[in-house]
Amino acid sequence: MKTQSIFPNFKKFFAVFLFFLILFLANFFWEERIKNSLFKILSPLQSSLWQKFHFLYLFPQKILEIKNLERENQNLKKENLELKSENERLREEKKECDFLKSDSQITSQNFEYLVAKIVTKTPGSDILLIDKGKDDGVFEGQVVLGKEKVLFGKIERVYENFSKLRLISSKNFKLLVRKEGLEKDLLLEGRGNLELILNLVPRDVALESDQKIFTSPSQTDFPAHILVGEIKEINKKETLPYQQAKIKPYFLSFDFVYLIKNFKPWTEK
Repeated sequence: MKTQSIFPNFKKFFAVFLFFLILFLANFFWEERIKNSLFKILSPLQSSLWQKFHFLYLFPQKILEIKNLERENQNLKKENLELKSENERLREEKKECDFLKSDSQITSQNFEYLVAKIVTKTPGSDILLIDKGKDDGVFEGQVVLGKEKVLFGKIERVYENFSKLRLISSKNFKLLVRKEGLEKDLLLEGRGNLELILNLVPRDVALESDQKIFTSPSQTDFPAHILVGEIKEINKKETLPYQQAKIKPYFLSFDFVYLIKNFKPWTEK
């Protein structure tokens, strides 16, 4: 009995809903001649039904309004994401400009530079990822400097939009250098974990703490007289025919770097 009583009510409700739906369609979509005929036929019922069921007449319109609000909401979210992306891009551009303005030393050199941002450091190795690649003219073996003409290393691998930068502190990285006040080549070796060491230094060479180390003009992989770091700890054991020294590198500020565009190692010529 309960089911039978509900079913007629549902039919009545559906009929009223259908009535207002027809009116809605007539108002917004149908031609004028059809509208007039329909209004003439249904007008006796409209007044009484409107008083009882006017909310059903507005229901389709409310659905359209909700859909429009949803569409507007999605558009606003998209615009918000675009604005955030644009703000982030502008912040990065400002950082790069501030970096260039604060670096008077680098602009005084006879090199052409490409500025790149350091994205991350590869875990467990002295490899950095930068945001410039083949599309920007980056090539393998390209020399990379930091602020105030500090040597970072060289490009090891190039992708379309990114590149891997191998630091001079990488294991088995070797480079001829000279210390200030001495016109003699010394061997600089990378030991990993951002560590550098002067190795196999003759015992008669006077090493002092805080002496600066530069790239030697004898080698061809890097430009001459590029600042590398400074001597920090000297190891001169009597049992060894040579001495060693730990070097404090100057590339420990990881933000932006310079790629030298107009210098290529002999292997690239």
